Amino acid sequence: SGDEGGGSGAEEELAQRIRRLEAEVRAGEKRLALAQAQKSASADQARDLAAKLSAAQAQFAELMGEKDSGHASALLTLEQRHHAKVADLLKSTAHVEGSPLLAEAAKETQQLIARVDKLTRELDEQGRTLNAEKRRVASEGAAALQEQAAQHRGRLAGEGSRVLGL
Repeated sequence: SGDEGGGSGAEEELAQRIRRLEAEVRAGEKRLALAQAQKSASADQARDLAAKLSAAQAQFAELMGEKDSGHASALLTLEQRHHAKVADLLKSTAHVEGSPLLAEAAKETQQLIARVDKLTRELDEQGRTLNAEKRRVASEGAAALQEQAAQHRGRLAGEGSRVLGL
């Protein structure tokens, strides 16, 4: 009869230990589910940030394309006016060497060529500046995205270690 009482106590102790272990397993499962949810949220956030960066870069490229298009249009208009003036001058002159109208047209042509050259140099410089700015923005965006991803991975690794430590 004494053995039965001892056996019952051992069974009760075993049952309590099983309940305690089952509670720990349920708590561990909850923490694991939480860690997985955080991991998923972090991945979603990283995707959102990457999409925002991509959209910003696309918008920047579009705006710079519009600027370049406007500049090219202004150059074409300037050339068109120049050619129209030269044509008018040539129609109105007797094509005589040394004619004041021809001299004026030649001078105006040289001025326009110099202006177009100057504007071309300015455009080239703006293009170089734009490309440098694009590289800087892309680099900063990529660095920020990598930093955020590293922070998320660190948090996830910490959560995973905590869950595994149970």
